[in-house]
Amino acid sequence: MKLFINTINIEDVRIIKDFDIISGINIDLSDIEALGIKDNNQILTHYNSICNLIKKELLVNIKAKNYEDILREVDILMSINELITVKLPATTDGIKAIINLSKQKINTLCDSIMSSSQAILAAEAGASYINIPIINTKQSGIDSMHLISQIINIYNEQGYDTFILADQISSSIELSQIAILGADGLITNMSTFLTFFKNTINIVD
Repeated sequence: MKLFINTINIEDVRIIKDFDIISGINIDLSDIEALGIKDNNQILTHYNSICNLIKKELLVNIKAKNYEDILREVDILMSINELITVKLPATTDGIKAIINLSKQKINTLCDSIMSSSQAILAAEAGASYINIPIINTKQSGIDSMHLISQIINIYNEQGYDTFILADQISSSIELSQIAILGADGLITNMSTFLTFFKNTINIVD
């Protein structure tokens, strides 16, 4: 199972780099904004520093919305560090970009999947990963665990190679649930990751 930690904190990265069980780091645009970094060169420097420190995958959002701008932004990111995996939305331009980038062997993540149809399009486009945000789906009235299970069944039936990540995992119980369902990995924050080491009893129906 792939395990990504959602953080932009360099101190967290220094701790994480010693854990071989961790596949990489996930950074959301909101994390960048919270850190107060606005200059693009500073953002790219920060990404590169994390990649060089952890020497594992770094999942980062693409700010651009239209197809041509997305490809230009990806080119810049790839010139900084090839450990970067670009996160793209399940929009028409996002899916078009994933098709193009997959042909170039550039790793992509189709971000914030909220339906099985989006998951199918992402896999057909050649996305390396998809992520299903647990909190966002629940807030939208969607049964996140049912959606994950449905997508896993579809991918198994169709033979898709795209990895299914459960995002916004907030407890060891949710970790157990997605593991039972057969998800390929998860994204969680540092504080939740540290709770996984505690000796607690998980009751999963």
